[in-house]
Amino acid sequence: MSLFASRAPRSVRTDDPLVVMRRFCVAMFLAGAANGLPGALWIQRSSSARRGLGILCVLYLTVGLVNLVARPRRRLLETSVFAGIGMLSVMVSIADPLDLATFFYLWPMVYFAYYSTVRKTIGAYVWMAVTLAVALAVNPHIVSKAGVFSDTVMTVGLMTTLVAVMTKQQSSLRANLAVAAETDPLTGLLNRRSFDPLLDALIAEAVDLDRPLSVVMFDLDHFKRLNDSHGHQTGDRALQATAAVLREQSREYDLVSRFGGEEFAVALPSATTADARAYTERVAHALALLRIEDGLTVSTSAGISSLTAEREPAATLLARADDALYAAKEGGRCRQASWDGEIVVGPRFGPTIDLDVPRAPPAHSTPREIGLR
Repeated sequence: MSLFASRAPRSVRTDDPLVVMRRFCVAMFLAGAANGLPGALWIQRSSSARRGLGILCVLYLTVGLVNLVARPRRRLLETSVFAGIGMLSVMVSIADPLDLATFFYLWPMVYFAYYSTVRKTIGAYVWMAVTLAVALAVNPHIVSKAGVFSDTVMTVGLMTTLVAVMTKQQSSLRANLAVAAETDPLTGLLNRRSFDPLLDALIAEAVDLDRPLSVVMFDLDHFKRLNDSHGHQTGDRALQATAAVLREQSREYDLVSRFGGEEFAVALPSATTADARAYTERVAHALALLRIEDGLTVSTSAGISSLTAEREPAATLLARADDALYAAKEGGRCRQASWDGEIVVGPRFGPTIDLDVPRAPPAHSTPREIGLR
């Protein structure tokens, strides 16, 4: 974020959902005032009905203008629309003739169905039905009161339900698209697009709280050979198995991603270089217990980079982890290397570390160590 000597006044984003919500609320009240004006001047037969409708038009106009100038707040908007239902019922109670006044209950109810929760929409619907019943009961000019009530309640209820169902489906579709955009379809892990900004946020938090942070890059040893020898389906199963191990060995708040191809990246908040080394050993030995098919096992190389005292971009941390990973592969693969001022290549991952994970039963044949790239 850029800093300027003079800061411009803070403005409300026009794509903010509350701004859009307010826009429709204001339009609804202003349109209601404009629509009621002809009735107040000419259509209503009695002078009392014309005066009452004129007062309601002024109230609609006032509520619309208040929401136009006020800061958009959900409670204010919902309260205004809820009050608008009551004001419409008052109009029904004095109307002479009734004309199409009950039709306008669709406006606030569709508004609630689209912008509010199911519970609030049901509450608004009950409020509409109760106030409508009272309004029809006290209006002496309406002949078929039961028919008007049932027709209005059924029509508005059906339209409100339809909008609510369509809105729910739309929200579900948006959520699914968001997940698809942020995750790798094969492994279900975060993808590179979502991992990078999340890592930047973790770095900022670590610096602000003076806490360590480490990043581990994993690369499956000889993965191309695995694909060539056993097929891409076997390669996909190896990637999925690796993703499952990473999830099992990681904490709930760690960031686990498929970085691309056979590479994975894991961000470990509050983890020192030593903690990251222990983590990579757990991952490596959990992988060694897996049998992809017919006794086939995989192995991984790992590069570790830890945050320094300075605030560094995610790209710098990842680049050092990638350099360490390259050193681990050059050192013979199936091992880790860490960057802590300089790159230190560790010994080959061995089976002597005590693991909590039980060893799998013997495979059909002697496991062949093919690794993941």
